[in-house]
Amino acid sequence: MTSLVVGAVVAGIEGVALLVYAGYIVVQVARLGITGPEEVSSPIAVTLEIVIFATLGGALTLAARGLWRARRWARSMLVVGQFLALVVGVPLATAQGGIER
Repeated sequence: MTSLVVGAVVAGIEGVALLVYAGYIVVQVARLGITGPEEVSSPIAVTLEIVIFATLGGALTLAARGLWRARRWARSMLVVGQFLALVVGVPLATAQGGIER
């Protein structure tokens, strides 16, 4: 397998995971309602969260398809997506109490 195929598969998995998570949030809100602290659990905040995860998931899935077809534009989309994941993920993972050991 070439590195493009491996990258496309990994990006596709990431994109689908984000889309599934957006769907999970929709189901949880439908089942349980909006729960959590009042400052961050408003209908606008939950809607924005769903839109962000669905948009990023769709963009990563689209870029994975482009990379699978060896399109040049897909590489830059995937690099930006990985930088976004890095910028958000590292602070979350290294925050005090972020990951219980």
